[in-house]
Amino acid sequence: VLCAYAYFNPTVSYVQGMNFIASGLLSALPEEAAFWLLVLVVQYWLPDHFTESMSGNHVDCCVLDTLLLERLPALHAKLQSLEVSAQLLTARWFLCLW
Repeated sequence: VLCAYAYFNPTVSYVQGMNFIASGLLSALPEEAAFWLLVLVVQYWLPDHFTESMSGNHVDCCVLDTLLLERLPALHAKLQSLEVSAQLLTARWFLCLW
């Protein structure tokens, strides 16, 4: 599925994290259906997550950081004091749709 996607969309090709998505899809769907659902996820649902700039991932991490500040200020302050960003902790999770 991943090789087929890399051939299908050479601009994105393969990005780390897609393997987790593909394996989840393959565990529930036939190969062709898993491929087309991967196309939907990468190109339509999360189009800016699997690019060189990963801008969609950065936006999601910033939104999470804002939510932490608003909803869990003590946790946000602790992370700040440790110089740990939400992006450091969650970027990988967002890429693989954890």
